[in-house]
Amino acid sequence: TLIDYRQHGGNVVGVHSDTLHRRVDRVLEPRAGRNRGLAQRAEDLLARARELGVPAERLELLQAKAAFEAARAGLPAVRLARLPRIARLAASGGYGRLASQGRLDILRDLLQPA
Repeated sequence: TLIDYRQHGGNVVGVHSDTLHRRVDRVLEPRAGRNRGLAQRAEDLLARARELGVPAERLELLQAKAAFEAARAGLPAVRLARLPRIARLAASGGYGRLASQGRLDILRDLLQPA
């Protein structure tokens, strides 16, 4: 079944344009619940993929994603203390390969309040 969905300026829900203001708001939103949710979702996806017998090379990517999101969820509350861990995740290519927003997620992890 195909659904025709139209976006317009009066929509209450749906896709919004990605303005600078919205990006700044996203970077500064509290991180704890969001990051725990991402970690849990990645772990659930990995478990389901194992149940379904997903090929090993795909499982490796899902394992890397789950480990990456768990590391992000475990970042310290103190922003300065996050820096070494974030630097290691960035140096290993995690943000480029496994984060949806890449460099923006580095900023988000550095700046978001706990």
